[in-house]
Parts: sequence; C-alpha cells; structure tokens
Amino acid sequence: MPAERVTSERVEKSAPERSKNYYVFSEGKFEETEINSAFFGSHPILWSARLSTGVFGLTSCPSGNSPRAPKNAGEVVLGVGDEGLTALVKLGFIPCPVCNPESSPHFSWSAIGGVVSTKYEVISAAEFADKTRVPFDARRLNWELIVSTVHGAPSRIYLPEGLDYKEVESFRSSIRQIVRADGVAKEPVLGYYDRKVDGHFTEYVLQNGEAAKLQADPKFVAEARATLLPNTAQKKIYFAHAQPVYGTEEERINLVAIGQRFENYFIVNPAAVKDYHIRDMDFYLGVVDECDDIVFTRFHGVVMGGVGKEIEEAIKKGIPAHELSETGIAEVKKVPEYLSREETVAMLIKVGFRKA
Repeated sequence: MPAERVTSERVEKSAPERSKNYYVFSEGKFEETEINSAFFGSHPILWSARLSTGVFGLTSCPSGNSPRAPKNAGEVVLGVGDEGLTALVKLGFIPCPVCNPESSPHFSWSAIGGVVSTKYEVISAAEFADKTRVPFDARRLNWELIVSTVHGAPSRIYLPEGLDYKEVESFRSSIRQIVRADGVAKEPVLGYYDRKVDGHFTEYVLQNGEAAKLQADPKFVAEARATLLPNTAQKKIYFAHAQPVYGTEEERINLVAIGQRFENYFIVNPAAVKDYHIRDMDFYLGVVDECDDIVFTRFHGVVMGGVGKEIEEAIKKGIPAHELSETGIAEVKKVPEYLSREETVAMLIKVGFRKA
C-alpha cells in the first residue's frame, strides 16, 4: 500500500511504486479505481480496510505494509473522507490496534458515532477502539456485499481463537456459499492470530470426532447435497474420481473433456464438498441416484474403492456409465474390478495422501 508520512504539521502521502487498482468508496458507491500519486493528490483523507482481519486504519499502518500484508483488490478496500469511513464502519470494520486510526486528526466521531453506537452499544471513539468492548471477529463483516463488490475474497480470514468447531463450520458454510455464488475460485482459509507460529496464523482444522458430529447434523448434510445437486433443468453427470486428484490440474483437464463430450450436462463433482468431510458412502451413492449418467477415471491404473461403489450403484440403477481414459470416453456395461477398502487405504498411504 502507498505510504503515509505523518508529521506534527501535516499528513503527506508518497506515490506508490506502481499503480494498483482497488475498490474505493466515494460519492456514495464503491468503484474500482487506479491508486496512484494523482489519486492521492485529489483525495487527502483515505482509509484502508483489510478484509482478512476486519479492521480499518491508516494507509501508513505498519501492519498493513508488512511483507504478510494484503496487497490486492480482493483483500483491501478503501474509503475517502468521512463518507468512506462511515461506509467501512457500516460494513463491519473496526479500528486497527496498530495504527490507531481513532487518534488521527482526520477521524470524525461525529460522522460515525450514530452507526457505531447502534451496532456496538458504545458511546465514544475510545470504546469503539477498545478490543474488550468490540473484539476482533471478521465474521461481523457484511461478506455478501463485500464479495459481490470486489468480486474476490482474501486468502485467509482471522476469527477469534477458541471457537467451537460448530461456530467455525457454520461460518465456513456461509462464506463458501457467498464466494461460490460470485464465482470466486478459491474460498478463504479460516484461522486465528497466533504469535507463536510462523506467519502468526493457525488454521482451524476439524479434530477427531468433530467431522462425525457434523455429519450427523441433517441441516449440514442437506447443505452439502444441495451444493452437489443444484436446482437446474440440465441433465446431470456424476464425475467419480479419486480424492488425491481433487483440485489438481489433472482434474481440471478431465472436467474440460467431460464438458466437451456432455456439453449440455451439469457436472456433479464430489470434490465440491470435500471440505464438508462427509465420509458416509451412502451420501454419495444417493447423489449418484439423482444423476442421469456417471463418468469415472482410474487412479494409477486402478479403480479406487469408493469410485467402484459409485459405478456399481449407477449400473444397478440403469444409469449409463462411462470411463474417461487417455483414449477418450467410452461407455461401460459392467462394473470394473475395484479395490477393497483396505486396498484403497493402502494406495492412499502409498501415494502420500493419507498417513499410515
């Protein structure tokens, strides 16, 4: 971000090393704007808000200018003057504890006091900045409006430390739906600030037993099912493939090939719900039952156990099955030989996808 040099007499802004585009709130709306020296010359008061942490501050903030700081339009939004500051506060941003924007001579409590008092039940700038009164929690941001505005999302989002896994997964579900609805390719990683580790960020990961508890929640399972089977009039083809291929270039190439052969079909890709950690095979077999066709690939020359069961389910129900290989896509009439559960686990360990 461009640097702001504060002296006792005035605030000066230096031009950035190179121009960048950010979404800036001015004159009643956000607009993608090229940020350069000319922009700073005509906008002397500018606020910077970091999506990953949910805080706003000065453009000179040491935290915002560190090597780990956000640098693109999917991670930072800006606001001009009192109007921009008010817009950022309405979106849920709170003062940065590093640069303390509430102490800036340009900070106007009169402009935002009403909004802040309504949202947080505080009556002063000092209370607004007090993290015991208004603690860090990026969940409070209006993510739906932000993502639809910047058409992007930060690579990570900082949540409070010590959240219950249900709280984390509830927010993960919400942000996942928001970014997918806007076509954002990758959803943010969720975690918390941790000074003890490199990067000062520890990811929230489901612990043993927590995934099983979630899978017992009908609402959670219904959401995963709806993710795989959207309400569409298109025919659906289920893509059965090994988990180590999820999210890889190989998967992308295979999806293109399937799309070209079945161009009027919606491709049901189980990789879309990998973060739901659903292990119940009956769940996926039920999804297969809702599809019009199934296409599968081999992994290291073999059909993995789960893939085999999905093919078997499809053929049993009269659903046409196809194999995608280097030579193209061909229909199969019989269930191919596939690995047992034990053999599948051994293969996953062998390729390093799973620990022994």
